[in-house]
Amino acid sequence: MIFYFLNSKAIKKYFLSVFLFFFFFEGFGQIVTWDEPWQDDIIRESDYFLLGRVLDARPGSVKIKMLKPFGKNVDQNEITLEGFHMLSVCNSNDSQKITFFFQMIDSVYLFLKKTEIGYCLPTPTSGFAIVANGKVLSTFRHSFHQAQLRVVDYECCMKTIWEHCKEISSTENCSSKLIEKALKKLPSEFGRSDINTFYMQHAALEVIYYTKLSYNFQSILPFLKCNNTHLVISAARCLSNINTDESRKALVELIGDERRDNFTKVIAAGCLKKIITPEWIPKISAIREKANENPIAFSNNPNDPRSCTTLPSLKDALGEILLSEKKD
Repeated sequence: MIFYFLNSKAIKKYFLSVFLFFFFFEGFGQIVTWDEPWQDDIIRESDYFLLGRVLDARPGSVKIKMLKPFGKNVDQNEITLEGFHMLSVCNSNDSQKITFFFQMIDSVYLFLKKTEIGYCLPTPTSGFAIVANGKVLSTFRHSFHQAQLRVVDYECCMKTIWEHCKEISSTENCSSKLIEKALKKLPSEFGRSDINTFYMQHAALEVIYYTKLSYNFQSILPFLKCNNTHLVISAARCLSNINTDESRKALVELIGDERRDNFTKVIAAGCLKKIITPEWIPKISAIREKANENPIAFSNNPNDPRSCTTLPSLKDALGEILLSEKKD
């Protein structure tokens, strides 16, 4: 489930190279796979968010020139990436074979953590956003779910998110205009003709989610009701900030809608869990009785190194809501 069109030739070449490298670097043997972290967790665990330029890229390390810090700065103008701090390997004990692949990257935004071995990315496929032809390949949810944004828009959105999550005070408020502009338009249907509208709406909704804005429910509702699954997921995440019965009702209806896929429903269940109240438990129990019992994979491609990344089944996700309410 990769939620973007690759419009940039440079980005297309990069992903083709990564495909060839990761899928065949073990000599056609068993492919090493890992459980890819969510962007929420990456931001929380990272110490630094910065724009850098790749000076030297080798499998074991990458030398970066710092161009622009957002918040806390790194120790030197040039740093070396040494490894991965959130790598959870699923099918191999030899994680030493997992390396960087930055040879075709010039400028890149990085989410870094400083560990005992040095500056680290989360995994080989997360914690960075490539810049190519004035666009940024942006991750707001997961490396499977990406969007291309203009540099100015990416910096506005991610700087707002980073400062909120790290409790950094700021006098700038560029994201409010971006959100207002994006949400005034009808939800994009994810066609090539309006793909840039989709990217901006996706980013705007994710900024609302991350910054915990209790945004106007009626402004979010059209995106929850639209046919674009990707915007539906972002809208559901926004509703987890709006602790009202109308939000709970909308999420419960989404989870019970037979027309929606189980991936979307499981995300919605996680959002509902944050704002659930006792009167909704009977409805959740009734939906759970007929819920799918199979875990949900992000990718059906066995050659994707992130292929062991999964979500719980809908039945288990709804069960977690029931358990959380019992504990309270």
